[in-house]
Amino acid sequence: MALNSILKIFLPKDRVFFDLFENVATNVALIALKLKEMVSETDFDKRATILVQIEDLEHVNDDYTHRIFTELGRNFITPFDREDIHYLATALDDICDYIYASAKKINFYKVNPDDVGFQKMAEYMADLFIIKNPLVRLHKMGEYYIKFGLENPAFYDLMFILQAPMEALAGMVNCEWKSGEGILDRLKDTLQECMDKNLIVKGDVDAMAMSIWGMVHGMVSLSIRNRFEKVVTHDQIAPMMTKGLTWFLNVLDASGNKE
Repeated sequence: MALNSILKIFLPKDRVFFDLFENVATNVALIALKLKEMVSETDFDKRATILVQIEDLEHVNDDYTHRIFTELGRNFITPFDREDIHYLATALDDICDYIYASAKKINFYKVNPDDVGFQKMAEYMADLFIIKNPLVRLHKMGEYYIKFGLENPAFYDLMFILQAPMEALAGMVNCEWKSGEGILDRLKDTLQECMDKNLIVKGDVDAMAMSIWGMVHGMVSLSIRNRFEKVVTHDQIAPMMTKGLTWFLNVLDASGNKE
């Protein structure tokens, strides 16, 4: 009898973990619905109100997560593996954090819900394939990419920097990232055409495409996160990025007409 009394001290009270996770799941669903409501709202004042609601829900989820961790410390015996409880609570909390971070970006940059990121990017690239010389096209592709990123920092952040959108798209077949892959495919096609015409040094197309993309992405990311302003005056950032792109592509140039 004494042993049973001792064990009861360590056993979880009632359905405490199940109840807390049910509350968290309900809260995550609510915050996701609020994000959906926000991205469909064109009135920026109403968006600001929704953002406050999202922030409140994010704080509620923080409280639930803290209570779960507190119960983990109180209960020696748990209904399922302690590490799994910790991982699940953390993962659900991360979802709320990502949603709140995305909502703040959308509100800060005043994203137009009628604009679709990759469609908007495609508009910048629309005239690329009337350029017959693939080496010139390659330069312009990089310049347009930089221009898009600098002029549309909110879209760029959501499309290429924030982790949350990619986690949401994981496992989906029909998703907007297919358009992003299409843009990368066009870069590869242009590189292959340059190699076929002996305009650039020959190499692995995939590796070269990733290197060029990584280079321009790095510059745009540093710029929209205000890192370049610490070392270059604001009006010189875009020209300096273009010079950097030109230098990088000149390394590949085998045409004898380097800029």
